[in-house]
Amino acid sequence: MARIVGIDGCDPQLAPPAFREVVWLRGLQKVLGCSVGEVGFADDFSHVSLAGILSPRRSQERTGADSNMAERMTFTGAFNFAAQLLRYLSDVRIRRQAREHVADGVTDDTRVVIAHSLGSVAAYEALTAMPVHNVELFITLGSPLGMRGLFFDRLESTNSGKRKKWPQGLGKWVNIAGRRDPITVVRRLRPLFGSGDQIEDVLIDCAPARHWVGSYLTSPETGRAIVEGFAASLP
Repeated sequence: MARIVGIDGCDPQLAPPAFREVVWLRGLQKVLGCSVGEVGFADDFSHVSLAGILSPRRSQERTGADSNMAERMTFTGAFNFAAQLLRYLSDVRIRRQAREHVADGVTDDTRVVIAHSLGSVAAYEALTAMPVHNVELFITLGSPLGMRGLFFDRLESTNSGKRKKWPQGLGKWVNIAGRRDPITVVRRLRPLFGSGDQIEDVLIDCAPARHWVGSYLTSPETGRAIVEGFAASLP
């Protein structure tokens, strides 16, 4: 089973999950500078999409992917993005399904979890709810977890003073945020979780596609975190 699991978040394009998975794989291939298969990611990577839960209406036409493609926030895209966020925040059933879907994707073999956008919220809630897991590294990309009112104050985890619970058993958390990403309004998560000094916050430049998962996956900072986590997971 996969030792590295990627959790997708909102998808303004309403693309099929298979398309998004190819974007993830090609992003990993580009940032590592080699064939995904050569370093074991083809067998050791699993993609978990929240698309079918967050949006009931999706395109089935797109089958290929360009890792350099910018996610253009057209009016329709912005509407789709907002609608998916609203469903997650307002529908308890949807939120539970998303969390359970993530938990199902994290197996006993999983050592690294990479989560983008709203996927990082579902992943955090899933990990904190799991009494036992073997995840050693949690990487959040373009995460809105620190946004008070919308996300942070609604997280289903035990408060520790003004901070939220650290996922039990987790070794390391690297939070990567784009300097101009409109979703990462709160870019430093370190003071907000656990003891307040456990998260490694990393700022990157991911223009022109400031929130597109491909921009995050192809950044050198993300590549370093993934490679280090993958190496640490080797027996």
